Amino acid sequence: MMECYKFPPGFDSWKFFELLATNETAGWDLLPPYYQNLTFECFRGHQNSTDLANRSPNVIEVLNSTTVTILRIMTRDNEVPYIKAHAWISIVTAIIGILGNALVLAAYGQKFKEISICRRLILHLAVSDFLFSILQIANSAPSIHAADWPYGEGVCKLVRSSLLLGSLVAIGTMFIIAIERYLGIVHGMKFMNGKRRVTFALIAVWITAIATTIPVAMALVFDPTKSDCEEQWFHMGLTTTGREFYDFFLLIAWFFVPLSIIFFCYGSIINLLRKPLHKRGFAGEKSADFAKRRRKEDLRVVFTLTVVVVVFALCCLPVRVMWILFNFIDINTLSENEYFALIYTGLIPYPLHVAVNPIIYCLVDREFRKEFRKMFGGILDSGKSSKDGKGSQRRESNVILTSCMKVQRKFSENESLERNSNQMISL
Repeated sequence: MMECYKFPPGFDSWKFFELLATNETAGWDLLPPYYQNLTFECFRGHQNSTDLANRSPNVIEVLNSTTVTILRIMTRDNEVPYIKAHAWISIVTAIIGILGNALVLAAYGQKFKEISICRRLILHLAVSDFLFSILQIANSAPSIHAADWPYGEGVCKLVRSSLLLGSLVAIGTMFIIAIERYLGIVHGMKFMNGKRRVTFALIAVWITAIATTIPVAMALVFDPTKSDCEEQWFHMGLTTTGREFYDFFLLIAWFFVPLSIIFFCYGSIINLLRKPLHKRGFAGEKSADFAKRRRKEDLRVVFTLTVVVVVFALCCLPVRVMWILFNFIDINTLSENEYFALIYTGLIPYPLHVAVNPIIYCLVDREFRKEFRKMFGGILDSGKSSKDGKGSQRRESNVILTSCMKVQRKFSENESLERNSNQMISL
């Protein structure tokens, strides 16, 4: 039965079936011990099945003629603690992402028409991270109580593929930010109508990102025997070569290429800003003062954005490298702890990318901190004004009363002086 075959990521399933059909135990030896145990237990429960005998007549003979020595049997129960730990990390990270990106939306969204194109793109990135943080909670919450998938196959395809979509939209948005900064600073007035250009670029990012996640959505299936949502590329008629190509495509087209262009853009900006002002066309004293302030502001923004890109790379690179490694290493040589260490070294940093940007803004961007304080200062001031209303009225009445008393005293003094002068005149 097809559901009895459980393959690790990057496994050559078609070679396995070819060897199995010729009654060779070599196909069985291709499976790591953990997956050998899963397949063996599944087929042992279906040995009397007519369907099994009709579809795979050589399987039982191969299984019976194969000596399976498993020093440490790896079952799903062994992985449950890792799954729950990863789920907790993902949920806590997602909550931080929701709160942090909500603050970014509140700080910049209230004056959307006034902020620059760069700030609008940062706002778009915050909206994207906010939405995918919610989906991240929906994906990880069921694993807290049991390592099962309760939603069915439709949500399996939607939610799991959206986790990849979130990182693709993020790197695409950062790519547009870098291009916008490069065109605006290095080429200056040569490129106008930036808002329209940026809008079309964002639409293109979303379309290409969604198209890129379609193969994963097709490969994701809900396995009722394990109550799990997992990728099974072979059921689409693809060989593992297709999965290998897809992993390399993500690593190159959606990681190394955009990051290389981003760092080129920021490097060009920094190189330009370090040039003397007279070589950049600023001659007048006022222009020079303005250029110094503008250069300081541009360097601050570029530094903040560079930190955002570097941290994003540190979060997303491990999982991309992990899937590439699974295509080349022999999983049979790994112990259970080594296998789980490799898996979760890639998986654990990945969800952090939805939460780190607001933290970076608070630590690095002085302008964001000022907007943040201004926003909360306005809230606190409005609260104080209602409490201090009566006190301010008392102070105002006291000031008015004091002023009236001073005027009256001055008037009395002038009146007495006038009487004295009249008396002197009469004398």
